[in-house]
Amino acid sequence: MAAAALALAIGSVASAMTGVFRGTNALAALRISPKDPVALAREIDNSLLMDGETTLKSGRIGPVARQSLEGTALNPEAVRLLAIDAGLRNDAGRSAALLRLAERLSRRDLGTQLLLIEEQVAADDVPGTLAHYDKVLRASPQSRAWLFSTLGEAASDPAMAAEIARMLRRDPPWLGEFIDWTIFEAAKVDNLGGVFAVVPPTAPRTWTDDRKRALIGKFAGSQPGAAFRLYRLYAGDMGDLVRDGAFEHASLYPPISWETGGGSDVEASLGQSGAEFGASNGGLGKVLSQMLALAPAKYVLTVRMRHDVADPAAAPQWSLACVGTGAPIAKLAAGPASDKLAESRLSFEVPAGCGFQWLRLELHSVESVSGQHGTVERVRIDAVR
Repeated sequence: MAAAALALAIGSVASAMTGVFRGTNALAALRISPKDPVALAREIDNSLLMDGETTLKSGRIGPVARQSLEGTALNPEAVRLLAIDAGLRNDAGRSAALLRLAERLSRRDLGTQLLLIEEQVAADDVPGTLAHYDKVLRASPQSRAWLFSTLGEAASDPAMAAEIARMLRRDPPWLGEFIDWTIFEAAKVDNLGGVFAVVPPTAPRTWTDDRKRALIGKFAGSQPGAAFRLYRLYAGDMGDLVRDGAFEHASLYPPISWETGGGSDVEASLGQSGAEFGASNGGLGKVLSQMLALAPAKYVLTVRMRHDVADPAAAPQWSLACVGTGAPIAKLAAGPASDKLAESRLSFEVPAGCGFQWLRLELHSVESVSGQHGTVERVRIDAVR
């Protein structure tokens, strides 16, 4: 657990404070007002960022901090600098007390919070570390990107992931931004699927359908198990082996629910009459799909549909394949072209090691001015008893 806690210190104080203080010019302020208490403390902060080792050895930190306090006693930045000075003098007790005082003066002083993070990391106190992370995330929006990345890395430790999930369940004000970062910016999300899967969507303003849909889509490719857990969390009961096989509801969370399109010049729409599909300009490829979670066993796929493709070799085709490997399981060609609905069946077996499967309706290219069209009324999978 200590190693995971240490991951929360990635970036260190300088990484965040560089962003916070970028663009400030403490030296210019001091030329105008040599005793300005904020500028005095800020100049030391900037020096620590630019050349920390030299500044720590300079002996300037304590005197400048005291001079800053003479200008304004309620000065958390100066108290924090006194804490650093006490630490340099090996007075750990005084340093810790001064850090606590700086935090009481202002929880919004980023430098204080980051030093407290380092202190909690050294003590291997994960809840304490995350409590200060929460404070920094609330107080410093400009620090969120690298802090989010650090949390994502730290979630590789199961115990740490549980603590992060506990923090997210409190619905902090930065949660929506963290969800968006996960969806749009995170380079790796392998550690976060299990975290989000135990965070109920309690606040509608934060947990919009768009965000829930995007999270499921994000995890479906690399962590299908997490995607299914999210679906259960957001949609409730999984129902039949094929979700909404009669197309009675809007598809909120593809690809665990129905996903339309994906091929070239193909389209599909879901409605009360079923799934209407078609292709133009010789379009082909996936037009309807859903991710399944069938256990290794024998099943029967039953499809009730119609289409207008006269050539049997070019008729629409259902396929089942393993997620990840793409290993084919079975294929079912639609029956003859007709304007009436007809039922087709296929027996198949899901092999061991194929934990998740793709069910897809795929179209072949058809040379026709009017293209091709069809309707799927029902899709059902039953286990063979």
